[in-house]
Amino acid sequence: MTMETYISETRSWRLPIPFLDFLVDGESPIEGVLGKGSDRLPTRLQPEWEHFSLDEQINRLLGLGAPEYEDGRTAMYICRCGDLDCFGIGARIKREAGTITWSDWAWKDGFKLTDPIEELGTYTFTLSEYEEALTGAARMLAAVPDWEPPKQKMLWPWQWGWRLPKEDDPMDTRIPRIREAVRRVFLETDPAGLEFGGTWFPESEYDTEVDRAISWLVKGRSPEDVAARTIRYLERDWGVQIQAGKQEQLAQGLRHVDRSDF
Repeated sequence: MTMETYISETRSWRLPIPFLDFLVDGESPIEGVLGKGSDRLPTRLQPEWEHFSLDEQINRLLGLGAPEYEDGRTAMYICRCGDLDCFGIGARIKREAGTITWSDWAWKDGFKLTDPIEELGTYTFTLSEYEEALTGAARMLAAVPDWEPPKQKMLWPWQWGWRLPKEDDPMDTRIPRIREAVRRVFLETDPAGLEFGGTWFPESEYDTEVDRAISWLVKGRSPEDVAARTIRYLERDWGVQIQAGKQEQLAQGLRHVDRSDF
């Protein structure tokens, strides 16, 4: 196994984070799923930031750290938003004397999804060569040149016009209602400190964060957890320093959002 640096041309983060991808016999495993030449999903071998440890992820890949998923799979590829609750690809990593094996690949999320991936089989590596490849990860990431951030944020399906197939589906009324409530919380608390109104802060500015918060809320996460996750993503993806007290203000506002229909 070797590794190469990859920077997506269609990154959905506000700041496109480079990552290291695995090459097995010169090919990326993710291209075996998405197709050769496809824009790759990121691995978790990324530059250090406040809430992410490269060393911890390397330990997982070495079979020494606890896997991210409850079923024992390690997150090999993740959603471009960086959230493990979104779709990603996991595999079981088995460490034995002299070898490391990847097997039992599946699409995963942070809840119950487990959808086996038949395109990816079992990979076995010599432990010494595998460790050598991972040892250079920090050095390779440090050598990544500067890059320009994208001008367009990621759009969730309902933001680019996606609709449920049945017009009488009750979600057609529930989603707009909760989106309006959560959006109002974001605009009133203004967690990133943009100062609502005007050309540089239109009402739609937080819409990506709003829809991500909704997905967490309807999956049963607490307002406190949603607020904490949102603040982490804002600091990472927007490159801003969040003022003290903003997380609690956001959590307090989200507590009043009615989720009884979900």
